[in-house]
Amino acid sequence: MSEKPLRTCKNLAETQMEYVKQQGYADSYDMAPIPDEYAGYSVAITTGNITSRDVNIQKVTVTIQHYDKPVITLEGYKVNRW
Repeated sequence: MSEKPLRTCKNLAETQMEYVKQQGYADSYDMAPIPDEYAGYSVAITTGNITSRDVNIQKVTVTIQHYDKPVITLEGYKVNRW
């Protein structure tokens, strides 16, 4: 994949991660709407609690796919701030 589509995927992943971080703490999260110019791209968001450290910290993984092929995965953490 060329540099431009990779940059597009990275931007989309970062936007989705920021959207998740703005939502309340939950077991799963909705994705932000994907703009029309991202036709062919899809988003998968998964979560996992980090119970070995703190039950109030969650690992969030955003995977961007282009025509059902994974292109980029971004991982981040979300804290339950009550």
